[in-house]
Amino acid sequence: MLIFKIPISLCKSIERKIARFWWQNDSKRAGIHWKSWEALKLRKDLGGLGFRDLVDFNKAMLGKQAWRLLQQPTSLWATLFKGLYYPDQDFLKALPSSKPSWGWRSLLAGRDTISSKIQWSIGDGTKIKIREHCWLPTGKLRGNATVDEPKRVADLIVPESNQWNRPLLDHLFDVETIAEIMKIPIRPQYMTDHIIWPCTASGKYTVKSAYSFLRQDQNTSILNRASSSYQPPPSLWKKLWKLQIPPKLKFFLWSLHQNALPTKDNLFRRNICADPICSLCSTQQPETLEHLFLLCPWTSQVWSHSQINIYQFFPQKFTD
Repeated sequence: MLIFKIPISLCKSIERKIARFWWQNDSKRAGIHWKSWEALKLRKDLGGLGFRDLVDFNKAMLGKQAWRLLQQPTSLWATLFKGLYYPDQDFLKALPSSKPSWGWRSLLAGRDTISSKIQWSIGDGTKIKIREHCWLPTGKLRGNATVDEPKRVADLIVPESNQWNRPLLDHLFDVETIAEIMKIPIRPQYMTDHIIWPCTASGKYTVKSAYSFLRQDQNTSILNRASSSYQPPPSLWKKLWKLQIPPKLKFFLWSLHQNALPTKDNLFRRNICADPICSLCSTQQPETLEHLFLLCPWTSQVWSHSQINIYQFFPQKFTD
């Protein structure tokens, strides 16, 4: 997974086996999947269980190899790949050959994973192309190029003073772009032009930050599709996972908040039981989580017991 691209079908097959193992009751019976696998792959602070999406995790790990090649262009393995597959090009523009090896295809997959997020840090600007590279804090330069616009960032710098050529900037770009450019420091005496990974404070690539970047849109989509009108805040999930209690109790509390317990109401919705009515009381109310754990008269007797008495923490008892 670190070096080669794993087929999507194989990743999905492994995920199905993990999900089946997670929900099964024993080795002979498959359990009920109370939450979708996509929901379980959410971060813990977003209400999931933090299971890895194997496809995105594979991409993030391949991105690590692509990042190493970009950072070490003179290393033996980088020189070998360049001689074989892109002798006259830059790695970021390299294309698959007619009969590429699986290792080269995997490396290109890693490059495509990180290429849209890579930014350039300016030294003297000689390596950075104004329109092709991402060197502004907000991304690539927007708008259309003028006829007399230079090709490289170095042409926008006064070499004697290592300052931006403000008259030239005023001639070429709009006010917002100029303000953005002027905030960028020029430090040729300390470093050369080099790429950075903006998802970390150090600018160095990490698999964790790349995986988070790849999952951002998917996490947002899953949260927006949530069926419940109420979504617990991230602070609640953080407090839950920090509780000093056995993991089994943490998972039970997670299941409680996610309505992922086998109440009669949930079983009835899945056509597993004949009716959703609570069997502990005579109120003829559906056995929902709220009823079972708070509103049921039988439950109220438990909570009001002298050795428990949780009602002392509430201004009034729960009522239907």
